[in-house]
Order: sequence, then structure tokens, then C-alpha cells
Amino acid sequence: QDRLREFRPPYGQRDVAVLRELATEGLRGVLWSLDSQDWQESVSAQAALERVKLLLLAFRRGIVLFHDSREKAALVTPQLLEWMGQVGLTTQDCRSP
Repeated sequence: QDRLREFRPPYGQRDVAVLRELATEGLRGVLWSLDSQDWQESVSAQAALERVKLLLLAFRRGIVLFHDSREKAALVTPQLLEWMGQVGLTTQDCRSP
């Protein structure tokens, strides 16, 4: 089944009402552990990419926060995925069990 199992609440908001709604929908609320900081105007797409690469090298795992409302994420995601393959890191789709 191709149904989302996890959901990141906007702004990371996890109050009782949000958690209740997630439970009603059968979703698990998740937050990020690695922030690309792509939301900051002063952070370029390349700087966001380098930040994420450095954090992934340090921790070897994590949930990366990128914003699909920012074109920076779309610009660097292919490069990030290629690099991850080169260094032996993998991704997990949020629809997989």
C-alpha cells in the first residue's frame, strides 16, 4: 500500500490537538534531526547541501529537514542523493513499513 505512515507537523508543532489528529489518521508524527537551514534567506542552496553532508558524515543517520516550498531543496536533492550513494548512505521512503 502506498499510504503515508509518518507526517511532519508544520513548524514541528506537536500539541495535543495535532497528536490526536495524527492518531485518528493512523499517522505517526516525526520531527527532523538534521536541519539544512534552507529556509534562511542567507543560506545558499550549496551551503545547505554542504551543511547536510557534514551532518550526515558526523551522525551517519537522521531525518533531514528540507522545505519543498523552497527551490534550494529541489536544486540540491539530486546532488545529495548521488553523494549519499558514493559514501554508502541510503534513504528510506516514509511510505515503507
